[in-house]
Amino acid sequence: MAVGDVAKAHVSIGAGSSYDIRPGNGQEMNVHNVYVPNGVTILLYKTDGTNDVLVETLTGSMLLYNFHLTYDCYLKLVNGGASPVWCGYDGIWTKV
Repeated sequence: MAVGDVAKAHVSIGAGSSYDIRPGNGQEMNVHNVYVPNGVTILLYKTDGTNDVLVETLTGSMLLYNFHLTYDCYLKLVNGGASPVWCGYDGIWTKV
């Protein structure tokens, strides 16, 4: 990967589980889109690993945003439902 490359993932988040959108140590990314199926509830947090700040309760995708992420300050998607959910994100690597 290089600065300017697309950062992306498409993942299944198990019931009661979470997924971190977190660059590696020393890396940075800007996430623009978080994809959540319509009608499914996912909690989106900004976190430092200890202190979670609820950004939004998603029941659909969040498009055209700018979340600046580092290893120490990143996003966490939480599935509080009873079934697994496929979610995704994309953005750009800004430091590698």
